[in-house]
Amino acid sequence: MRSDLQIIPVDHGKTKVFVVQDHLGLIPQGLVLNGEAIAVLITLNRVKTASEFQYQMMRMNNGLFISESEIRRIIDRFDENFLLDTIKFRDSKRDLINAYSSLDVRSPVLSGTGYPSDREILEKFIDEILAMAYGQEKPEGGGTVKAIVSPHIDINIGRRVYGKAYFCWPEKQPQRILLLGTGHTLENGFFSMTTKHYDTPLGLLKTDVETVLRLKKSVSGAAAPDDFAHRSEHSLELQSIFIRRLIGNADVGCIPVLCGSFTEFLGLVNRPHDYLQVTGFMESLSEIARDPGTMIVAGVDLSHIGPKFGHDRPATSLRKEAARHDQLLLEALAGGDILSFWAESNRVKDRYNVCGLSTLATLLEIAGPLRGRILDYEMWDESSTRSAVSFAAAVFWEP
Repeated sequence: MRSDLQIIPVDHGKTKVFVVQDHLGLIPQGLVLNGEAIAVLITLNRVKTASEFQYQMMRMNNGLFISESEIRRIIDRFDENFLLDTIKFRDSKRDLINAYSSLDVRSPVLSGTGYPSDREILEKFIDEILAMAYGQEKPEGGGTVKAIVSPHIDINIGRRVYGKAYFCWPEKQPQRILLLGTGHTLENGFFSMTTKHYDTPLGLLKTDVETVLRLKKSVSGAAAPDDFAHRSEHSLELQSIFIRRLIGNADVGCIPVLCGSFTEFLGLVNRPHDYLQVTGFMESLSEIARDPGTMIVAGVDLSHIGPKFGHDRPATSLRKEAARHDQLLLEALAGGDILSFWAESNRVKDRYNVCGLSTLATLLEIAGPLRGRILDYEMWDESSTRSAVSFAAAVFWEP
């Protein structure tokens, strides 16, 4: 079975079904599997030969004989729907990567679904979100705004928190923006950079190509060999429309960086920077981040709890402990304390699936001494999956 699929259990009346989500788009959208199909897929993962699979299938069917041709038909049916890690799937994936690599511009994925695709309607949509925070006093830190943390959850769900984050945009435009996001589908590397410009309904958000190329020379094995992870990633796309609206006609270049999972570092080092494979890249990134003309924007969510995210308990029974974990991470974040942030992450071994863990850790490692303030926090419940996601907004100033 493919390891990059998200299979979400959903209560459908009195039965449970499983919705398959494929970031590559090879599987038809909305493919639903029943429990029997999932059991067969799990069985395929556990056996090594066709005869073993045949034996297990007969056990599952109370000893009913299943022929080799029927076994082949089952496997072929799964392969046709790109559920299996086969030659057919790998060839199709390689074609997608090659096609994307040849492009100069990254097209929006959520335009028209996650936010309006019409320019004027989108401008009004963003302005209304920002207006929600206009009646409040702008937080003052006694210095230049250096970084903001914004959610990347669906904008209509997190609009209040998005508004709090981008309400803090500095009046003086930065020279460049280091754009950090969660690489949910990033493979074969801890980071992924792209030289592609991000297209939006408001116009291109231009990439600082020269700086990205310079960064790539310092990668030393820390980054993915391609930028394919940016193709369908929403964590940066949802920031791009706000940034594009706020910079107006200013000549600002972005450096889009996706951060992959750091969970393999947990228990091994006192802080991510100490992990040798990422040390050199973080130092190069820090040199850019600490430049006075650079502003940092991080698009992250926090805890992901419930059956949708692999827990055997509903979010309601995990909510209190996950919120406490979030609070400790946010306190360390606001204090610029990477050691406490990492110690808390290590304590729970990422039990609550904080998808912004690596992105926030990178921010703390590269940004230098900052003073921060948590602006808002929310946890959203998805009743159909008995799951929940938390997210926050924060702002940081240079001392």
